[in-house]
Amino acid sequence: MSTTLPVTGKTTVKPYKCEHCGHESQISTNHWGYVYSSCSNCSWKHPMQGNSHVCLEIRPQGYGLPVKWKTVRLGDIVKIS
Repeated sequence: MSTTLPVTGKTTVKPYKCEHCGHESQISTNHWGYVYSSCSNCSWKHPMQGNSHVCLEIRPQGYGLPVKWKTVRLGDIVKIS
């Protein structure tokens, strides 16, 4: 029987880094995976582009990471005519 590690814990403020520009900010989350939100430093440059932040805090022993979201565009889902 395989055991799955929990991926969520208590909600705390953790340091996260923007994957586009490297800007670091404090974000309140209940996990140590990626956060998908706009960056206050660079989101104005590409407002239609998705953005993700990676957690800089060391993950506690006994916790896993949530699966990273797949980036999908509208044209990948439906036919635009």
